[in-house]
Amino acid sequence: MINHAYFAGYDENGLVEVKKSQNLVGNWKNYLLNAQELPMKGIENHSKTGRALGDKRFLNNAKAITGRDLTKKIPTPKSNK
Repeated sequence: MINHAYFAGYDENGLVEVKKSQNLVGNWKNYLLNAQELPMKGIENHSKTGRALGDKRFLNNAKAITGRDLTKKIPTPKSNK
């Protein structure tokens, strides 16, 4: 079952600091409906990287849960096989 942290008031995985998100935006529905283009464009652009968007703490918690390292790596040339 999916836990929607904002509505439940807690996050069982520890990825979301619910109190901070509740204090940051009082009404998420209105916020998302009226979101400006700039933040959405940044999220959209980042989604093309295949990595999670978040700070080091978030990425480390996500790694502990998923077992996958989601941090940015140094790009390497692709091999010509």
